[in-house]
Amino acid sequence: MLAAPLILGGVAYGAFVGISPRTPRSASPVSPAARTAVRLYSVRVSPARRKVSPGNATRVGVRVVRSGGFRGRVKLRVHHVPRGMRASMKRGVLRVLTPTGQRLGSHRLVITGTSHFRGRRLRRSATVTLTVAPAERFTITGGPSRPLSPGSSAPIDLRLRNPRQVSVRMTSLRVRLRSPTTRPGCSGRADYTITQYSGPYPLVLRPGRTSLSALVSEPSSWPRLSMRDLSRNQDACQGAVVGLDYTIRVER
Repeated sequence: MLAAPLILGGVAYGAFVGISPRTPRSASPVSPAARTAVRLYSVRVSPARRKVSPGNATRVGVRVVRSGGFRGRVKLRVHHVPRGMRASMKRGVLRVLTPTGQRLGSHRLVITGTSHFRGRRLRRSATVTLTVAPAERFTITGGPSRPLSPGSSAPIDLRLRNPRQVSVRMTSLRVRLRSPTTRPGCSGRADYTITQYSGPYPLVLRPGRTSLSALVSEPSSWPRLSMRDLSRNQDACQGAVVGLDYTIRVER
C-alpha cells in the first residue's frame, strides 16, 4: 500500500510499504534480420470455407502477400487431400475435384508456401475447410405475368437458382403443361398451350439467384403460356392454377 508522501525540499516522494522492489525483466533482443523474416510473406486463401457435392469441383483463390521488399520465389503445395480427391494449383487458383463416391463430411486442406531467405527456409501456410455435402437441386419457378382469358397469352419470366459455387452454362430449357389444374373441368393440356423459349444459348448461370429477364431482355423469346379460345364453355377455368414443369440442361 502507498504511505503518505514524504516532503523533502519542496519535492514529494512516495514511499511504498510492504512491497519489495523488483528489477524489471527485459525482453530478449530480436535481431533486425529475425524481425524482417517474420514479415517477409504470408499465404492467404479466399474463401477459407467451401462446400461441394460428390462428383463436382470447387475453386479457392490462393495468393502470396509479400512485405518488407521480399521478392523471393514461393513454392505452393497442397497437403492433406483426402483419398479420391484431386487437387491442382494454377495461376493462384486451387481447384479440387471430388469423385462421385466421395464420403460426406468436412476436410481441412493445408496450402503451404516454401521459400528461402539468407540461407533459411521459410514456411507459411493457410487452411481451407472443404465440406462434402449432398448436391442441391437447381430450382426454377415462375408463371405468367397476368391472368389469362380465352385467346390471350402472357410471357413467363423464370426465376432460377444455381446452388453450385461455380458458373454453369444452360444449353436447354423446356416447359411442360400438367394436365390437371386446381379446378375440375379445366384441363391444362386441353385449355392451354405453351410456346417454348426461342432465345439464344448458352445462358450463363452464376452461383445464386437470377431471372430469365436478367439473362435475356426481350420478352418475345421467353416461354409463353396461352389459353385456347375453344367453342365449348371454358368458365371452369376461371381462377384455375395451371401446373408447369421446367427442365433445363447445364454444362460446366
